[in-house]
Amino acid sequence: MRRFFMVEETYAIEKSFELQEQDRALGAFCYGGILLNLVTGIGGLIVPLYVLISEKKNTPPLKLHAIQSLASQGGFYIITVLAWGLVQIISNFSCLGLLLAIPLGLLLPLACVGAHLYWAYKAYQGQNFTIPFISDFVRKQFQKE
Repeated sequence: MRRFFMVEETYAIEKSFELQEQDRALGAFCYGGILLNLVTGIGGLIVPLYVLISEKKNTPPLKLHAIQSLASQGGFYIITVLAWGLVQIISNFSCLGLLLAIPLGLLLPLACVGAHLYWAYKAYQGQNFTIPFISDFVRKQFQKE
């Protein structure tokens, strides 16, 4: 049964690896790095990129968390830019854009941070999960390798 943020499933990528505490923490930091985006704008990309360029990329579940984190941050960024563009277009024609800007400015970042913190918790617990649309794409890339 699919839920909005995750599906409990086990994949062959994760099955053969038992992550150590340090690797689980690093997987959680891949998602938790989103908090740096609130301060720096793009700081949340640092941890996943570190995982991908270090020797940790040889651990498939950790590599999966890093790529999913990068893709989800990029997806949320694109959604935010499109939403703000829509607000700008609507505000040119009516004051409805101004009424949308306040909740949109609060809800989108909170939803993004909330989802990433939830995924960080799941990664730290060592649980397998998928992010709709993103995980399927990432797993297809793993199968090609």
